[in-house]
Amino acid sequence: MNIHVPKPGQEPAQVAVQNFHESVFDTPEARKAASELSNEKRQELVLNLLVRYPRFETGYRHVSATHRPVKGGAPRKGGVACLLGDTRAGKTSIVKAYMAEHPPHVGELGEVFPMVYVATTASASTATITDSFYQATGARVMAPSLNVTTRTMNVIGRLAILGTELVVLDDVQYMVAGRRSDEVNRFSSFVRSLIDAKMFAIQLIGEEKPVLNWMRGRPEISGRGFRHEVIRPFDRTADGQIDHQILMSEIDDRLPFRQPSELGNAVVAAELYDYSDGYLGRTVEMLREACWKSISNGDTRILFSTLQQTCREMAWRDDQPDFFGREFTKRYRSEGRR
Repeated sequence: MNIHVPKPGQEPAQVAVQNFHESVFDTPEARKAASELSNEKRQELVLNLLVRYPRFETGYRHVSATHRPVKGGAPRKGGVACLLGDTRAGKTSIVKAYMAEHPPHVGELGEVFPMVYVATTASASTATITDSFYQATGARVMAPSLNVTTRTMNVIGRLAILGTELVVLDDVQYMVAGRRSDEVNRFSSFVRSLIDAKMFAIQLIGEEKPVLNWMRGRPEISGRGFRHEVIRPFDRTADGQIDHQILMSEIDDRLPFRQPSELGNAVVAAELYDYSDGYLGRTVEMLREACWKSISNGDTRILFSTLQQTCREMAWRDDQPDFFGREFTKRYRSEGRR
């Protein structure tokens, strides 16, 4: 399930090509038809679910301006920008939603990759990142004997051939914090080389504090039209809770079940918020698993018992309460619902 904004040892690199599901099942007939689809199709709908979401629109506009600063204009070549925020705040989802609007395709001169996405890891090196660029564009990795300078030039050359307009490096904090200075310098030189090529825009994604500290200490990078946007998780203010509740209702309206699961109910939405601490990524992953369990069980909606089981299985902290358990049931019944 991806909460995106629709358009009106190195892990394998990812290419963001996706057919999103954004249709609302807003009548009994529509819900019945969705529930009678094959389980495989329903599983796919849950995986590719797409919801309009104001906070994500902010990030989406940021990425769009990184790519093309003028509406209807040309790509920003040599510009660098950062989309920042805590882990699980939804940064990657925003970028992939945008990238899905510009998928790889075959042009008159061959393959074209307008956008190329690579995620770093805690174990990544600048050398393995260069290999990931090759993998992300459907090529074999480079010879192990090549030095980083040569690898970098090869990456830039390949991106030029493929007509790349936007390069995305995700989880940059892994490369700039908690590393030896020579490793940070090597990665910084790689990013600067991408910028200096002046062939494409560079969108960096990562945690706010370490990435900003790194950028501010690197004027040779931050001085190249640097701009940034921070995606915040939901908060416990009245507005934050209302926004979260509305989004849960929007998700529910797109789930392929015969009956609504009442995710937008105030008590249910509050329980989902408490489970995730306001981090949408955690909520989405848990709901995805709960949906799939419910489809497999033949349920007409996501049962609270399924949410309880899934929260237990996907507990992300040691002292996690028993969400959707006895205390939740008391609160829910006091609202006189279901």
